[in-house]
Amino acid sequence: MKRSNPAARFQNWYAWAERPLPGFSTQLPAHLSPASFLLGAGLGLMAANVLALQALPPDFPMRFGSMVLAALGGTGFAWAVYAQRESAAQHRLERWLAPACRWLGIQTTQLLALLFAPLYALTTACLTSNVWDNAFHPVAANMSWLAALGLAVFGGWRVSAEEAHGRPRWSTLAWLVAVVMLAFVMRGTATEFIPVTLTGDEGSASINARQFLEGRTNNLFTIGWRGFPALYYFVQSLSVGLFGNTAPAVRVPAALVGSLTVGALYLMGRAMFGHRIGLAAAILLSASHLHIHFSRIALNNVWDGLSYVVALGALWHGWHHQRRASFLVAGLAIGLAMYFYPSARTLLALGMAWLVVMAVLDRQRFKANAPHALLMFLTAFVTLLPLGLFFVRFPDEFFGPMRAVGLTEQMIQEMAAQAQIPPWQFVIQNIFNGLLAFTVLGAQNWYVPQIPMLQSAASIFFYLALLGLALRWRDSRTWLMGLWLLVFGFIGGLSESTPAGQRYVAAAPAVTLMAAYGLAWLIQLIVDVLPQLARWALPALITTSVWLANQDVRFYFLEYTPNSHFVSRYNFEKLGDTVAEYLAEYLPHVTAGWQVAFFGAPYMGYYSIPSLQFLVPHIQGVDMNYPWGDTRLPPLNSTRIIFVFLDQSLDSLQAIQTQFPGGLLFIDRNTSNKEYLWLYQYPMPENAAELQALAPTISAGEPYWPPYALIEGLMNAALLASLVWGAWYLWAQRRLRSTPAEYASAQPSEVSLASAAPVLPGPSAPLFTETPPNSTAPEVQPAPTAETIVPAPAPVSSIPAVAESKAVAVNPATVVMPIERSGEQVRVTVEMPFGAAVQITVRSLPNGQVRTDVQPPASDTHE
Repeated sequence: MKRSNPAARFQNWYAWAERPLPGFSTQLPAHLSPASFLLGAGLGLMAANVLALQALPPDFPMRFGSMVLAALGGTGFAWAVYAQRESAAQHRLERWLAPACRWLGIQTTQLLALLFAPLYALTTACLTSNVWDNAFHPVAANMSWLAALGLAVFGGWRVSAEEAHGRPRWSTLAWLVAVVMLAFVMRGTATEFIPVTLTGDEGSASINARQFLEGRTNNLFTIGWRGFPALYYFVQSLSVGLFGNTAPAVRVPAALVGSLTVGALYLMGRAMFGHRIGLAAAILLSASHLHIHFSRIALNNVWDGLSYVVALGALWHGWHHQRRASFLVAGLAIGLAMYFYPSARTLLALGMAWLVVMAVLDRQRFKANAPHALLMFLTAFVTLLPLGLFFVRFPDEFFGPMRAVGLTEQMIQEMAAQAQIPPWQFVIQNIFNGLLAFTVLGAQNWYVPQIPMLQSAASIFFYLALLGLALRWRDSRTWLMGLWLLVFGFIGGLSESTPAGQRYVAAAPAVTLMAAYGLAWLIQLIVDVLPQLARWALPALITTSVWLANQDVRFYFLEYTPNSHFVSRYNFEKLGDTVAEYLAEYLPHVTAGWQVAFFGAPYMGYYSIPSLQFLVPHIQGVDMNYPWGDTRLPPLNSTRIIFVFLDQSLDSLQAIQTQFPGGLLFIDRNTSNKEYLWLYQYPMPENAAELQALAPTISAGEPYWPPYALIEGLMNAALLASLVWGAWYLWAQRRLRSTPAEYASAQPSEVSLASAAPVLPGPSAPLFTETPPNSTAPEVQPAPTAETIVPAPAPVSSIPAVAESKAVAVNPATVVMPIERSGEQVRVTVEMPFGAAVQITVRSLPNGQVRTDVQPPASDTHE
């Protein structure tokens, strides 16, 4: 019996995975005429604004705008009714709009949708942009905004020019799911304990989110805590509504977004540099210590990373492939980015600057993409219009977050004087320091790991990538990555606490993608010098990426987290956070009817700890800002009291124990074994035994998590698994390294050559190419070594089909991009799953027959 070949079985799975995902039709329904569209869109606009007029106060300044919008909707509806009877009116409209439709490549109905999209967004603005907490009609406002987004996408979608071969494959989806799940394991597990405490800022944001659940606010297009847009707090409120007032409830949304960012970076890297570099970048970002940290806290910083990756990745993909859908995705991402952390407000300017550079370097492509770019900006405009009008009405709220952290002229002069340098030199030096955050300087302010974003070897690969891209200075990828990094150098350098870690979260994907590119380039340079090492290229790339990721994961979970408690090396947890953490663990076990008397003056008060108010809102506290016995102390309205003391108030503790003897006393110590918190509960509670057993558990920190030995074991297992995979890969190559004739009996697959791309490349496939994936490469004439003749005569026009059929027969999971034509000859390159590339040349003979030459590379021989 013939032994089964595991490598061959994997090849069969590989061929199945390379099939494209099911497509869908983008054709408009034939019955959706301009009149039919205006009938529905006009009626909807009129109805939404009638509801707005009923809800708006008589003297409200936006009332006139709603009246105009209602009139426009009514006019559109009336014209549609008229056009249903008089077809000539509809034909005239189509003739008037035909030039614009031809330039944009859309139908008349779609152009009307583009005209109505801003009107629906303005309807939302009329109901929300001049108020703070509550929209006058939240349902009408939110539905109008969603309708505006839908109309913008529908109107810009190109019906007939979307390439069918651009559909993603099952393998792409599988890799995407895998990297997202890997990232979520790093971000979404044990969020109650890592980071070690729910900080005051997280508590403030969580309280703001809870206001949506309590009905105190319903406006998505205003601002909330710290001047950040309210949409983020609404998203966070959905999680709080599901899981309650807990740390995981408010941290899981950030973990999900951080994980999606890793998946988006894989797709971006795959599109720009190929699957292997995209996968390596995703591995590095999934383990980035800075990105993990900000994906584990209940703040909106990590949302900007997702916005940047989706917007810039889609923009580049649309530019390079002239894909309308990608431009529309970029427009949505740019518009939605304005609803989250303020650093994303540079995204629009970055995209515009990159397009200007590309217009200079590649005018022909810019002219071809101009309609797509216009629709991208229109989609972004419609998306941010309601919030944008709010900021127009209240400009101080737009600039507030930036003014709070930006370097003012006075600050620059003072710091320049301290450094004894001119102010202009200080600014340049600070911007340079902002750029050094990637590889040299440790982050400051909110997250202080004392190491840069990239450690040791990863920083070397980053600089190699800078060199490699600089050598291709006309490449669109060079300018995109360079501007991305430069923007965050300016953001960090022109704000206080340079480099402040919370302002670099959106730079982490760019930095890790550069490191992956540099690593791949180095490996390729080695392979070019030593071709016999070609088969080791992919295992080296993946194993090195896992090793670099292992370093960051070990640092964050095994070094930073255990030493980030109060009075520890990294001191992420402050005194107020520590007190709040202790009380949040203790107070839920206290029965109803107890009141907290908090002696924390002058350092802090009970209600100065937002995280405590969020976690235990049912416990009422009273700030005791004077010594016990002072007549200025507020009265206590309960006979059951929990007295809480910091070290400044120990005299009051002694007085209270004397006045109320027989209570229950707990003392907590920090990591330096120093007493910092005293809790005295009087009278002795009914569940005193339970509380006495609980107190040591709270004081000890989290005894069940994190299991550091388990984390270290998992890291070792991951590194070992990458080594085992590399060994299996090399073994599988040897099992499958045979001539293409052995695969000639394979049945043609339904995989299109144009849609296929590598998942596991062979040794001869470079880790990256001079041109982006799927770009035309210079033609190389192969010397045929194997020859077959197709007996039936065939016209020259059928030669590409013959080449495709033969390529699929050689390898069902083939990669053939592009099909190179030269006169009456077509040449394709087939990439084997575990072997070298195979070249197939099909050309027409004078007798009308078609000749097919199959040439395996010289290195593809048995050893």
